[in-house]
Amino acid sequence: SHDSNEDKFKLRSVVEKLELPLALTAAVQKGVLSLALMYNRSWMSQERAREAMGKLKRMLEFVARHPVATHEEVGASTVSHSEKEKLLHDWNKTERPWRQDITVHRMFEE
Repeated sequence: SHDSNEDKFKLRSVVEKLELPLALTAAVQKGVLSLALMYNRSWMSQERAREAMGKLKRMLEFVARHPVATHEEVGASTVSHSEKEKLLHDWNKTERPWRQDITVHRMFEE
């Protein structure tokens, strides 16, 4: 059976005084890597912090499975399916009606 890492990944909220806008600490204890992301809430929302930790988790899992991967492959591994859909499809919906009676450079002037 394949052991899922989903159960091993938890994000908990802790309030600490932090002088920096963002800090990531890592520790290994008994062969287990623990990461803590501390952030200033005026700089980053909890939702954005969760997204960042999710990307980091995907990246670390990818590197563990593919230790000789290129940085491009590692970077691509951090994009979730929903982010990929947003980047490739949602943000690419740029069609707009445009006037046919003037030149392109005239449109920029207006």
